[in-house]
Amino acid sequence: MLMQGVTRGWTVVDLPASGQIFNVSALVLPTPMPADDDRQVPLFGDDVLRDLLEITRRQAEVVQELTHINRELIQNARDARNGLLKHEPEPATRSYVPQIRALRRYDTGRAYFQQIERETRNDLKLKPDDQVTPQMLWEHGAPSPKTQERIITRTYHLPRDAWPPSTWPDAPPGLSSDLS
Repeated sequence: MLMQGVTRGWTVVDLPASGQIFNVSALVLPTPMPADDDRQVPLFGDDVLRDLLEITRRQAEVVQELTHINRELIQNARDARNGLLKHEPEPATRSYVPQIRALRRYDTGRAYFQQIERETRNDLKLKPDDQVTPQMLWEHGAPSPKTQERIITRTYHLPRDAWPPSTWPDAPPGLSSDLS
């Protein structure tokens, strides 16, 4: 678009308005008036005009990138304030509280698992040296094998291979009997 004045004209170059910091929608550059011999020398040559436009475009791109980075930083600060950061690891030794209240105490939980183990041996007519698996206990009313493992390792703090329940000690290693 060319706007004409008395001695010079203006060229308006449209730019994409972006971001909240840099909100320029056009660049106005002076140009000589189209007249027959007005004896005016152009203020900017074509190569300078192209360079100015390129610099302006690059500035707009940088502002867009900085605005994007700023928004990410603000969101990360909000997430950190609300405890929602994704890169924070969970504690490695998180305890597990069973839903069945009797399993929250070691002595009642141990008695529960040993009772189900005895019932499983009787129902399946297993010999004393036959192995009872967590799957067998689950089929006879105990929690799932995965939950059994959580209870053994994270609630009672027994080793993972502490199986069958008839081999568990009378008291948990280094803990009080009430784990709730």
